[in-house]
Amino acid sequence: MPALPELSRLLRDPDARVRESAADAIGELRPPRPAVAAELRRLSRDPVDVVRAAALASLLKLGRATPELVRALSVELGAKTARARMTAVHALGGTRAAARPALAQLARVAKSDADLELRRAALGAIGAIGKPSPEVVKLLSEALKERDVKQAALAALAECAPRVAAAELEKALADTDAEVRAEAIGGLASDAVERLVPQILRACKDPAPAVRLAAIQALRGAKRDRMRVVSALRAALRDEDSEVRDASLISLQVLGPAAAAALPDLIALLGQRDSAGLAAAALARQGARASAALPTLYGWTRSPDPKLRARGAVAVSSIEPRREKACAALKPLVADSDHQVRASASWALKRLGCAAARP
Repeated sequence: MPALPELSRLLRDPDARVRESAADAIGELRPPRPAVAAELRRLSRDPVDVVRAAALASLLKLGRATPELVRALSVELGAKTARARMTAVHALGGTRAAARPALAQLARVAKSDADLELRRAALGAIGAIGKPSPEVVKLLSEALKERDVKQAALAALAECAPRVAAAELEKALADTDAEVRAEAIGGLASDAVERLVPQILRACKDPAPAVRLAAIQALRGAKRDRMRVVSALRAALRDEDSEVRDASLISLQVLGPAAAAALPDLIALLGQRDSAGLAAAALARQGARASAALPTLYGWTRSPDPKLRARGAVAVSSIEPRREKACAALKPLVADSDHQVRASASWALKRLGCAAARP
């Protein structure tokens, strides 16, 4: 590692910002521990809190999370500088179970730190560490009452106390205020969504469009209960609200091959102008499974509408299993009068490995 000698030298720089950056960089390089561990240990007693925190975080990356390291990082949770506290929070959260002795200190940061982002980060760290005490679970539940941190609190509960999180989400979804119900789902991280799929699926039938929209968007990356998720997304394609319908198409596109059951719905939507573009994009993610859509998509490549010609070219290149047929149909579009059509055709031909892929 040619950069290591220089970084080691910078650990002794008179400028605290340089020492902090050097410690951070060494942690990212993760060189053999003996090469820099002694210097980082010395730096962990630096008079500047951000430097101490950076050194401790890098030591954590270079070796195992010893009780001494966890205790030292716990002390930095009370540092004067918010950046030092944030470094300690992230380091402890990344350590997961080994940082369990720091849960009480993290709980104090989550409850009362003056920095809102720090409170959210501390809540996330608590969730990542797992197996909190009843007192910490109570703190997370109480944080749900605070608008600015409730999403972080719910995500933390979903990770470390999923039954409590499910109960709290059920409670929020029973609120008479649609905004409260939508917000309860809207900010969930993907890990939290995985643990709360049954509740989110029920929210797909909420009377308020904003709640249904939040639920459909949340299901985008769900890996659990895929059959039920796809079924809910297919039903949402017929929603009275256009935003919900569009969100469902995007979610089906993101799910890709896992959403194969929606093929008949997606092919039918190619005939609806408002939904055709998103439906084609979702079908393209299905590859050759969507071959039944090819007659329509080939027709698009000959449409007077340049948007349809461009979309058709991209979709055909993703779906058509017969490369030669696709190449023959798309090559004329390289000379199209519309710039976007030429660009899309060139991209499609390049994807197919065809010649004459430049406009």
